Amino acid sequence: MGVASDGVAMREGLRALGIRPGPGGGEHKLICPQCHGDRKKNTHDRPLAVNVDHGVWFCHHCGWKGKISKRVMFKVEKQYEPGLPTWGENFLRRRGIDPGMAMGLGVGRWRIRMSGEMREVLAFACHDQGRLVNVKYRGEDKTFRQIKGGVRIPFNLDRARTCDTWIWTEGEMDVLALAMAGLDNALSVPDGAPPALATHVSGKMAWLGHLQSDLVRVKRHVLAVDNDGPGQRLEKELIHRLGAEVCFRVQWPEGVKDANDCLRVCGAERLKEIIGKAVAVALPGLVHCHHVVEALLKSEEWEGEVGVEVGFEVLDRLYRPRPGELTVVTGMPGSGKSEFLDQVAVNLAGRYGWRFGFYSPENRPFARHFGKLAEKRVGQALENIDRGALLDKIIPWLDAHFVLIGMEDAGEGLEWILETAGLCMRRHPLQGLILDPWNEVDHHRPREITETEHVSRSLMLLRRFARRHGVHLWLVAHPMKLEHRGSKGYPVPRPYDISGSAHFFNKADNCLSVWRDFASNRVEIHVQKVRFRQSGRPGLCILDYHPETRSYSQSSHRQRISS
Repeated sequence: MGVASDGVAMREGLRALGIRPGPGGGEHKLICPQCHGDRKKNTHDRPLAVNVDHGVWFCHHCGWKGKISKRVMFKVEKQYEPGLPTWGENFLRRRGIDPGMAMGLGVGRWRIRMSGEMREVLAFACHDQGRLVNVKYRGEDKTFRQIKGGVRIPFNLDRARTCDTWIWTEGEMDVLALAMAGLDNALSVPDGAPPALATHVSGKMAWLGHLQSDLVRVKRHVLAVDNDGPGQRLEKELIHRLGAEVCFRVQWPEGVKDANDCLRVCGAERLKEIIGKAVAVALPGLVHCHHVVEALLKSEEWEGEVGVEVGFEVLDRLYRPRPGELTVVTGMPGSGKSEFLDQVAVNLAGRYGWRFGFYSPENRPFARHFGKLAEKRVGQALENIDRGALLDKIIPWLDAHFVLIGMEDAGEGLEWILETAGLCMRRHPLQGLILDPWNEVDHHRPREITETEHVSRSLMLLRRFARRHGVHLWLVAHPMKLEHRGSKGYPVPRPYDISGSAHFFNKADNCLSVWRDFASNRVEIHVQKVRFRQSGRPGLCILDYHPETRSYSQSSHRQRISS
């Protein structure tokens, strides 16, 4: 067994810590692996002062310092012995490990002073290209240590180097367990897993810098870490540093924590089978069927999840809003779009307890909008509602189910509106959000962006918000000027008639058009697009509008539903 020379060991010890000095000895100014990944500014600075000859370093930014001992390798060779401590054989057998196999992988014994007396510990020799560069050891009472100044490399590195697949574990016992299953390409990380909530782990993972020339040859990394918080954190850090495209995640059976636990509970053949079924880590933007298998198995639930009823019998057969969807509502000015959506909101709040956010500048001042909602709740004009009932019942109900977004005398942009609604979600979760109308939003469209591009981006933001927060979002958008047809009035607008872009139709999940006969106050609700069958189907619903209470009721007029 060769021993590294002082100079080689010094440089390798520094490299194992992520410190990568250039050729030659003396002083070097380098990037600090301990704090570089956590710095936001001046990331090209070199605050780490290193003396290669003496193996010492100090970071002038984070204060990290240390020293590589010149006599470490001599100490390792002198104290490390083949064989096992007196308690070691029984300990390994209880773990399902063959003692002879363990000794063949570099498990030996070491005598060390602990608690004032000399004790034998189980030692794990770490070899780098045949040289003994470090020893990790554990006592019978589960104390874990490694020699001071040793080169931080994974246990079993030399054997794994012969393979193009590496299996990563947290501890040396897991490496031995996998060897019992016939897998010689497992390694254990030098310092175990970082704490689950640690904010700075660059220094703890710096040992990977020593393996850069090896990692370029490894085609597949199997992550067989512990099934707990620190193990999940280690898995995340390894994926970040090794690359998600070459990482595969082991899924332990219920009640199994790690590889050694799996060996004892399930046996060697089952352990090997589980490692062989490691699942590819998801790549950002790519989804395979096995990533959503749980949701797929529940397909009967989400396939059958129809939207909620808005309170009008015929319309409920045509249009049922669902969380996470976007409905675009259009209609000529004065046709009753806002009044209709107010009625829908009041109905859903009363039926299902939904809470709504409104961005509705045309309904301001705010007191007027709350008054209109109160009229629809009670079915009376505001001036006829008993003041005692208004104060004791109606206002608390409105407070519980509606919040208005905006400032009386200021224009607001779409990003501000959604940000404010998002803040509201944290305090008072919403089920519905109504933006009425589109042309009252302060758009601040850059001159180089076309209106079509701006509308497309804005609708994308609205749909993402709806899906992320699980709300149904209604957007009111006016059509362009249509030709008046004399006594027949204006035609029924379609989403493609909305001023600005055809994207209002293309990107919406549902499209409604509101048309009003001013002579009879008959209002037609045209359901013109329904993306998902659980939300309804195209058709026509006729409502009667009652101006005195600004409310709606289903008309006795013949209704039409498409097939």
